[in-house]
Amino acid sequence: MTVLPVNGMWPITDMSPDPEMVLHHVTHGLIASGPCGGHRAPDGFETVLVMSPVIAKMVAQRFPDKRAFREHLFEHARVPLDHYPPYRREATLAQLAERGIAVRDRRIPVCLEPDRFVVLVAGGLGGLQSVGLSCMLGMATTRRVELPERAA
Repeated sequence: MTVLPVNGMWPITDMSPDPEMVLHHVTHGLIASGPCGGHRAPDGFETVLVMSPVIAKMVAQRFPDKRAFREHLFEHARVPLDHYPPYRREATLAQLAERGIAVRDRRIPVCLEPDRFVVLVAGGLGGLQSVGLSCMLGMATTRRVELPERAA
């Protein structure tokens, strides 16, 4: 069993059938939950993105695989440095410089590397389309679960 830390869902309110518009909403929505905790950003935890099948299909029209999508998120889902309190800015910039992560237009990536995005597809085809995200101080955890044998 794998447990993922997800803080909530936000609706995809852009009604455009254009995958580019939906991609914009998903990418920039990742900063909607605000900067993560800690004294420097980004923190070392995973960011979980759960898309409904309809949204995932539209995003997949732009990217050949999850790796390419994670790289897009890393490059474009960025928080303005000014969203962080002043005492965290210097440590944040120092951490990014140490790791060789470029800061463009004073915007900070949501996580430390593309592989820290956990991208999942879940849910049904009907109803309100939404995306779940996590910016919690947690990591996905997998444990083996032994199920009891069924009684005959």
